[in-house]
Amino acid sequence: MEKIHVFLDETGAFGFDFSKPNCSSHFIIVAALVNESQLNAVTDNVESIRKKYFQTGEIKSSNIRDKQFKRRIRILKEILVLPINFALLIVDKTKIYEDSYLRTQHKTFYKFFYQQLYSDLLNSIEDISIHPDQVGDKQDLEEFSRYYYRKAEPYSLFHDIDFAFDDSKNSLLVQVADVVAGSIAKNIDATRKSDIDSTNYLALLQLKIIYRKDFPWSTEEFLQKAQFDNNRDKEIAELSLRIVDEFCFNNSGTNEIETKQQIAVLQYLRFRFTQNQFRCYICTRELMNHLVNSGFDKMSVSTFRMKIIAKLRDEGVILASSANGYKIPSKVSEVYDFINHGKNVILPMLNRLKKCNDTIRLATNNTLNLFERAEYKELADFIDIKYFSNQ
Repeated sequence: MEKIHVFLDETGAFGFDFSKPNCSSHFIIVAALVNESQLNAVTDNVESIRKKYFQTGEIKSSNIRDKQFKRRIRILKEILVLPINFALLIVDKTKIYEDSYLRTQHKTFYKFFYQQLYSDLLNSIEDISIHPDQVGDKQDLEEFSRYYYRKAEPYSLFHDIDFAFDDSKNSLLVQVADVVAGSIAKNIDATRKSDIDSTNYLALLQLKIIYRKDFPWSTEEFLQKAQFDNNRDKEIAELSLRIVDEFCFNNSGTNEIETKQQIAVLQYLRFRFTQNQFRCYICTRELMNHLVNSGFDKMSVSTFRMKIIAKLRDEGVILASSANGYKIPSKVSEVYDFINHGKNVILPMLNRLKKCNDTIRLATNNTLNLFERAEYKELADFIDIKYFSNQ
């Protein structure tokens, strides 16, 4: 399994006096993910971009003024053609409740949010090298590193984990994370928005964003904002999403590869769900490619369906499916899509089994009934129920 290098940087900062003009409304961490086999080539290409747009300086979002937004767009577009994907943690500081320790403890603030992203990365990526930006003084870095390793202890026996702080001045990929974070902030941070620049950077980056986590995230708030045709559809969406969240929470920190893959698929489906793409099924190939981008080995379509989708459904996770792919259902009709899809497979097979048995019973004058064996009783019951209901 190929190692994935993860380079992180942030924008926004601790601070909750929103009456001050420079107090950020959001704290954003961006992780840039690059496969080890492509790391040198990507680094060379990013260096070319740096020289082209920043000459002797580093790639830095704050060095691109609002009126230079066309330059920012060109830089991002050149980065986006490279084999780099992004994971985001977006914190709306204004929604953190007043008495929270996150509002009062500076170091805890950073530790908590980096741990949120690390936990999800470690749950989804088997062989990982993590490169956060070197911020703060050496004492802070050492304390943060010790904190991380204590938290990561359950993973350490089953993961190949590298963890080293990089100075953004010397790490081109951390600089990439910086410019992406700063660009996203221009869309969502109240202190960074500009009348000059109306570019939707989240939309520009969308195809390369493979994971996004928002904090605080409220199921109730999301469901209130979402548009449903009726209350029954809303109930289905709420139930399905709650079961997904429970599965991911209950299995966090697992050492089982298949469970990690299942969590990675659910997180991607959940990401698409929360982006209001209610009517869009995600094709099997896209989900399988997401697993590869997360560092897992390639698998066949049949293996994916058997070990990921089927196992999730065995655990009670509700996933809608059709010829177009899979999704977390947001309406009753999508659950019927799953039932109809299953019916088209199950009923013809039951018919074939019954015809086979009927032929043998007739040929042997009913002295041999294949379904009389105890191990086939459940199957016989299904066939009897089916045919009884049709009479």
